[in-house]
Amino acid sequence: MQLLGCGQTIQCSFTVLEDNKVDLLFGLDNLKRHQCCIDLVENRLHFNRGEFSVAFLSEGEIKKNAFEAEKEL
Repeated sequence: MQLLGCGQTIQCSFTVLEDNKVDLLFGLDNLKRHQCCIDLVENRLHFNRGEFSVAFLSEGEIKKNAFEAEKEL
């Protein structure tokens, strides 16, 4: 998986689910494997003990999926 905005690539395995309500779920197993730190003050996810990090998307940057759009109708 290539991390946008920082030019880094990390190796991850993914499980494809039939239910597509979530685009990507980066689980606790991957967070531990890549020694991640969730920084809610800086709004970033740090990898490999701060070696590099990526910013979280703001709510305006997250596209609504079909399930959320259905609920609003």
